[in-house]
Amino acid sequence: FTANAKFTINMRKIRILMPEKTSHNAKKVEEDRNHAIEASIVRIMKARKTLRHQQLQMEVLSQLCFFKPNPRVIKKRIE
Repeated sequence: FTANAKFTINMRKIRILMPEKTSHNAKKVEEDRNHAIEASIVRIMKARKTLRHQQLQMEVLSQLCFFKPNPRVIKKRIE
């Protein structure tokens, strides 16, 4: 492997596109987490049919291990 010393290019500027910051904004993350909490609640209730409120909260917390949801948010999503 050798470098070509005779290589030239007319373009002086190289454009490097920066990734968009919109994928990690707080509102989008919160919305995605709310959907994950609701989906977890639906999965649990389909499997168990009846469950006490405290038991449902514990099951949701155990299923959502990729982030630690606030119990108040879980309660809000249940209601």
